[in-house]
Amino acid sequence: MNFDDVKKLGKKELTELVELLANQNNDLISEKEELEKQLAKLQEAHEVLAADKTALTEQINKMQRLNKKNEKDKVIWEEAGSLAEYAVQINQLLETTQKTADLYLSNIKQKNDQIMEEARLKEERIQKASAAVLKSLQLEVDRLLGDFKNGYEQLHGHNKGE
Repeated sequence: MNFDDVKKLGKKELTELVELLANQNNDLISEKEELEKQLAKLQEAHEVLAADKTALTEQINKMQRLNKKNEKDKVIWEEAGSLAEYAVQINQLLETTQKTADLYLSNIKQKNDQIMEEARLKEERIQKASAAVLKSLQLEVDRLLGDFKNGYEQLHGHNKGE
């Protein structure tokens, strides 16, 4: 609907239009608030995941320290090949564990970044839509006040002349 169409509307239609725009604005505000709540939840989840990553990293480091200590404390095996084989297996296990943890954390971070970006984009759209609705409402209110003022001045101008 362009400005000329709006000018042709009667008071009832303008009131309905203003009411419709106000309802849309309220809906957008509600959606923004819901997105802000979701964003807060995501930030909390991100903090928990960061703490989990720290704990997992600490456990891996502890396992590595224990493995090294265990290797130092072991009695020399009769077969050097068995000890070397054991060490290789432990190292492979630690490497696999580290890779798995890194992949898990990377996937979580990627998903979190994606969700945060979607929330940011939605919030941006809501803010733009709210601004447009408010601007439209302000223009309509200004026009209505101008019309009322003109009508009032015309009415008083006719009454003074009588």
